[in-house]
Amino acid sequence: MKHIVLVMVLWLMIGDCFALSSAEQRMKAMFIYNFSNFVQWSDSAFKNENLKICLYGNVPFAKDMVHFEGVPVRDRKLKFIITSNLKEIEFGCHILYVGIDETENLQTFFKNINHNFVLSVGNVDGFVQKGGIINILRTSDQRKFEINLKKAQESGLNMSTDLLELARVIKQ
Repeated sequence: MKHIVLVMVLWLMIGDCFALSSAEQRMKAMFIYNFSNFVQWSDSAFKNENLKICLYGNVPFAKDMVHFEGVPVRDRKLKFIITSNLKEIEFGCHILYVGIDETENLQTFFKNINHNFVLSVGNVDGFVQKGGIINILRTSDQRKFEINLKKAQESGLNMSTDLLELARVIKQ
């Protein structure tokens, strides 16, 4: 009987961990979607009416993001590219989320992609210091993000003041 109770308790604990993980992944997906509403791209950044979001590498919440496919953001519609192949994103993204499996190669990665009009987003320590623009952080009470404003401006992106006010850290 003790074994059955122990197994049930462990099963419930594991289930709670997966639920938390899933909720956390959905939260990251919502962050990225919301960034698309608070960043402004030049008209010259677009070849068509789509705002392309590229999820590069291991991105556990990719399946949560595809629910936003075709959703309008201002006068554009969201389109997603989910890949681990750099060739598939070399022709441009408006938002580029870099998966955790690519963190060791960030500096080389950022040297090899076109930064013009690309909002790069990550989720690892040092992301903005290595060339990224927004890093989603986990704090003791909630998720926050830091912004490399100088890099955003160099990339031709305009950040809304509302977004900047929500950022925990702004690197200039």
